[in-house]
Amino acid sequence: MFDRFAIQTASPEPAEEPYSCSSTAIKLAWLLQEVLYCGTIALFYDRTISIRLRAKEDQVRDDITNIAIEDYLAALMPPRPEALSQLEQLGHARGLPLVGPVEGQLLYLLAKASGAREALEIGVATGYAALWLLRAIAPAGGRLTAIERNPERFNLARQYISKAGYGDQFTIHEGDWFSELEHLPGPYDLIFLDILRHFSGEHDALKALNLCVPRLRPGGMLIADNVLCNALVLEEDAAPTVRGIQEFNRAIMEHPQLESVIVPLRDGVGICIKKN
Repeated sequence: MFDRFAIQTASPEPAEEPYSCSSTAIKLAWLLQEVLYCGTIALFYDRTISIRLRAKEDQVRDDITNIAIEDYLAALMPPRPEALSQLEQLGHARGLPLVGPVEGQLLYLLAKASGAREALEIGVATGYAALWLLRAIAPAGGRLTAIERNPERFNLARQYISKAGYGDQFTIHEGDWFSELEHLPGPYDLIFLDILRHFSGEHDALKALNLCVPRLRPGGMLIADNVLCNALVLEEDAAPTVRGIQEFNRAIMEHPQLESVIVPLRDGVGICIKKN
């Protein structure tokens, strides 16, 4: 079952009774050895199962913080507009990726506080995060440009954003993220990068960062989702996607043009400001 590991599953045999020890002492020592052995095996299986489950995105929640706290925070959120509420219900029913209302509120507040007018979202998925951004920037005449490679999600996002009344302030490009991004010169006041977990190459996340930074205006904000990747960033022998996120995280914290912080909300949010 656990083919990556070779373990001895048979219980250790009790040692032969030494000449100078009593039978009771020998039995007690053997029982203690058995308990410790079984505890070690249980911990091993628990750790292995945990790693395997976390590696399967469709079997775990994105929350890397206490789930009860996440649910508590979500319950405090005021009612959302109809389009957001419908997308939340659709996401739960179909297992679609959503940043959720708490992170959505964070996106809204960051966009509003920064005074963003021109925003870019890379990886629009359902349009849920886009709606939070548009709520912040549209009232002041702002616009959101988005890129999505999945035709089904492309149409879903456009449908719900139009339904919310933001169709005229939303432009979406269908196609490969890198190819489309190279044709969008910017500059943007805010870029939301929501594709880190979709990369297969180890250096794709760093490539995305290197394409985003020149397209930010000085003082502009880059927000990246999933930077903690179900805590898999803690693994030393990580998969290529996770190694790419680890490299991305080091890069934003050391980048000469960025001031950055990683917030452990849901699956981790990286927030960067481009220096003037």
